[in-house]
Amino acid sequence: MALDTFTFVIELPPGQDSLEMFREVSGLMSRYIGLPESEARNAGAALDKLVAERLAAGGTVEVRFARTSGDALTIDVTGPSLPGDDAIAEGAGATATAQSDGQRSRLRLVWTAGRDQ
Repeated sequence: MALDTFTFVIELPPGQDSLEMFREVSGLMSRYIGLPESEARNAGAALDKLVAERLAAGGTVEVRFARTSGDALTIDVTGPSLPGDDAIAEGAGATATAQSDGQRSRLRLVWTAGRDQ
């Protein structure tokens, strides 16, 4: 089941417990995304990596899942800036952009998801 529109935000403090919680929440969110199973796994792996790297850098990480219209799913990951932020989500099947002030980055990943039948 893919919802027509939704917004879900989770803020994670630094630490291993936060990464484990994120993995559980992102797994639950996957049923709402509407991506085919293999693409959802790739998206999940890319998000896990982005979140894990930012939590390891010692900052709070916010992840925002949203579908506001159409079939585009947007996921913003906001946290500590890291080298290579401009090359995010390679191989995840997403369109990706990054904005940074040098200390914090917002990484935006956009997938075009089909609806479940």
